Amino acid sequence: EMVMIGSGTGVAPLIQMGQVIFDDPLEKTKVTFITGQRSEGDMLLQDRIDEWVKQKPHQFSSHVTLSRPANAESWKMCGGTIGRIDAAFLKARMPAPAAGSGARLWCRWFP
Repeated sequence: EMVMIGSGTGVAPLIQMGQVIFDDPLEKTKVTFITGQRSEGDMLLQDRIDEWVKQKPHQFSSHVTLSRPANAESWKMCGGTIGRIDAAFLKARMPAPAAGSGARLWCRWFP
């Protein structure tokens, strides 16, 4: 089981890893994508993640939070979360780690 966490352009490396997993019919790794963006227009490659979740819901899941959605009410009605990726957000959405397993990759820009 793998949890990939990214924000902004840090989502791009996650997509590359996710594509390799998605394309391999023998790959059984479960992948949870946790991404954060400012607004809907900043959701880099989210359509690809959504397609993976649609095609292989047993293997892929996705959680997105926006810090400044264009329409907060509409975003919430679609099941979106408003805020930033923080400890509470992660705790509520990450699968519990199994002893001796799991990998977490955090990709973001640090000033």
